Amino acid sequence: MSTTIREPAAPSGGVAIEADRLEWAVVIVHHDDPSALGVRRVVAVKHALELGRESGALGDGALDGPLVSRKHARIEVDAAGNLSLCDLGSANGTWVNGARVALASLEAGDIVRVGGVLLAVQRAPAYFALSRSVRAPVLSWPTARFVDALRREVDRGTFVCVSAPRPSALVPYVQRVIDDVAATGGARLRAHFGDGALQEDALSSGDVCVVTVRDGAQLAELVARKAAIAGRGAKCIAVLTERAMESEGGETSEGVLRFPSLAERPEELPWILRAFLQEFLGDVRVSFEHALALRLLRASWPEDVDGARAWAKSASARCADGAIGPSDDDLRHFGEGKGQAARVASSERAAPWTGSSAEFVLSREGAWFSARGETADLRTRYALARVLRALIVRHEREPGGVASIDELVLAGWPGEKLIGDSGVNRLYVAVGTLRKLGLRELIERREGGYRIAPSLRIELRDGEQPPARGDGR
Repeated sequence: MSTTIREPAAPSGGVAIEADRLEWAVVIVHHDDPSALGVRRVVAVKHALELGRESGALGDGALDGPLVSRKHARIEVDAAGNLSLCDLGSANGTWVNGARVALASLEAGDIVRVGGVLLAVQRAPAYFALSRSVRAPVLSWPTARFVDALRREVDRGTFVCVSAPRPSALVPYVQRVIDDVAATGGARLRAHFGDGALQEDALSSGDVCVVTVRDGAQLAELVARKAAIAGRGAKCIAVLTERAMESEGGETSEGVLRFPSLAERPEELPWILRAFLQEFLGDVRVSFEHALALRLLRASWPEDVDGARAWAKSASARCADGAIGPSDDDLRHFGEGKGQAARVASSERAAPWTGSSAEFVLSREGAWFSARGETADLRTRYALARVLRALIVRHEREPGGVASIDELVLAGWPGEKLIGDSGVNRLYVAVGTLRKLGLRELIERREGGYRIAPSLRIELRDGEQPPARGDGR
């Protein structure tokens, strides 16, 4: 059984997606690196998708985090067409919809977590006839279907009607369609985004006008002028608000493409909210903790893009004031969750850390710790992070409990066949390094292994991002 890593380049000419041929696939819907969003892999019968630092199945570096084992998990389809996931003995576990699993059946819409990377399970056509875009990633099947249809209409038509609750939400998708058509057709296309009236004498061949139409009268006027627009070699996309569609005179003989609502494309909600936060926070580098992203992906978002933007505006104001998480009132949108403390955003200067009364503050993932105000970042020191994570897991399950030597060696170097005392020696070096970095009092040696000292005051925090240097000290 082999690994499939299919992600073809977008066909030229606006080739339509074959909607009647659905296959199993997974798509990256949350990643620290935005350029990884939208990486999509088809899982075919007799071809397993191997996930881990060694596999490269999701692209170079996509699974290189300290919480990912060399051979972490496998996703495969049986002869009957059922999709399943198997954890391969990973140190930090494989999670489906927030629960750790060893073996699980997967359904469309499930969210798989490997390290800090979230993958959405899809039942969709094998190929989306689209290039990937950081500015407007296409993560869901409804969005892919819309963008593909819009591209074909722009490629061959002079007038396209699009219905959307919030016209500005369409802008990045329309721009990427125009860019794709221009690149594949060799045409010079320029986008003009406007509201209401359109002056034909300002148009030239190769222009694509995106006009927001807010009532039936504006729509009727634009339809009447489409011949003049075409005569100048230009193309026009009429973006209809819901009010325009419902008002008198809003009917049009033209076909109307409907932009999917957020409820139809939940895979894109973390990206959308992160983009809005970036808009409000300016030069701050915004990142989401995977716990918050999972809550968003599993939520039933009751509003559309306007509500998402309002939420991001409120959250960004608190972030600028030093808060590090959403209020309980915010989280009413996201459901109850399960043990998912959610940090809205973290960055190099935002969300200053207010410190803690505890002597030691530890990331539950083992990615960082703070010992009496001095912070150590372990995100690129994989073995150290995994050993610390194993000690934390043992402490949470059994305060004062001892993690055995074998348990810690397996956690620190998963999948490696260590001969003789080599594993024990590696562990001694790792524990010694953690102690030198500030955990000398915290990690105690006991018969058969190590433990976190139960007498010390510690605080555990979710998230792989350490507090910004200098904050709270």
